[in-house]
Amino acid sequence: MGVEPAIVRVTISLIVPATIMVYGAAFFVAWYFDRKQGYLRLMGLACLVFAAGACAQILSIPRDIGLNALFSCAFYTAATLLVAESMMRRYKQSYPMLYHVVVGCAIMLSIAYFFYIERSLTTRVYIQNFGYGLILLITAFRLFPYRKRSWPDAALFWVLFLFAASFFPRTILTFGGDAPVGAAAFGNSVFWQFLQLWMAISGSVLAVTVLVIAMYDVMKELRVSSDIDGLTNILNRKAFETRAERMLSDKLLQPISLIIVDIDHFKKVNDTYGHRGGDAALREVAAVLRHHSRKDDLVGRLGGEEFAVLAPRCSLHEAFEQAERLRQAIAAKSLPEISPRLQVTASFGIATLRPGETWLDIYDEADQRLYEAKRGGRNRVIASPEDDGVEHVTGVQA
Repeated sequence: MGVEPAIVRVTISLIVPATIMVYGAAFFVAWYFDRKQGYLRLMGLACLVFAAGACAQILSIPRDIGLNALFSCAFYTAATLLVAESMMRRYKQSYPMLYHVVVGCAIMLSIAYFFYIERSLTTRVYIQNFGYGLILLITAFRLFPYRKRSWPDAALFWVLFLFAASFFPRTILTFGGDAPVGAAAFGNSVFWQFLQLWMAISGSVLAVTVLVIAMYDVMKELRVSSDIDGLTNILNRKAFETRAERMLSDKLLQPISLIIVDIDHFKKVNDTYGHRGGDAALREVAAVLRHHSRKDDLVGRLGGEEFAVLAPRCSLHEAFEQAERLRQAIAAKSLPEISPRLQVTASFGIATLRPGETWLDIYDEADQRLYEAKRGGRNRVIASPEDDGVEHVTGVQA
């Protein structure tokens, strides 16, 4: 009769690691579909490692109590460090490997000391629970500055913080200061029973939160990928025009100027150096526009060899000066990997938004100035008609 309740208790206890393993599999599936989200693989590994440690402890593998304590502790510690590293990796950060080694060894040595030298189950329980809580709290505070970036960042911070902080009151309230005597007493203790419930609930909350955020990350990555021109790594035409229309409607960003850029003699570049040379020229011009534009400027490829820069809070005169800097920077570039004789230049047309105008209006005006620059000899900037009071032409014939 005494055996059956023990079997039932063990079976129920195995529900938690089984659930965690399911979450681990879900993390691996999510990572498989988006390999850029490497932190998901670490979370999946953390779940599997934790489940292995829990199974070892519940099933008494190995049977020796001391070895079992060290064996399960090694798995729990590794799982906690993997969770911490996973959270850091989402934000393009990482703990040094030495940190993981030192923390892991410190916990393992402490557990070994308080079993083989000065046996104390109470101390071991506090070392593990407080140690794991502290590891995760340190990680939560390192992610504190990111919590205001978006709702997923805020959710991840608070769930991780509460999960980490709960290690301390939970251990104190359920374990107290007196350790139960014997394995059976420990298995029936309030601490162990509540630990199973707590891991099932809080562990699931953390895992589901990360999975939801992973879906958000994947959708965001897909959205960004659909907005980016694959060759030049700047906005494509659709994304540029969508964002440009939003910016043009914001009166706080005015005056707004549009700079249209077209590579000179691009067909000749393609004919002489092939598509490899043409692609290199496109990438180089895009890199110059991205590097030399201001932080809030919108930079995109409108198609073919035509690019655009939308500059908020930028007058016609300021846009003229910016375009001239861009023109000079492009002309100064060379592409020796294609040919030492290949020099790329570009022509520029500029317009500033007037009251009541739309994206099509400002684009048409800048496009007219661009063709004036082309007809005037290329490798030059034309900003506006002369009667606007702004010097309207600069540059040299290509």
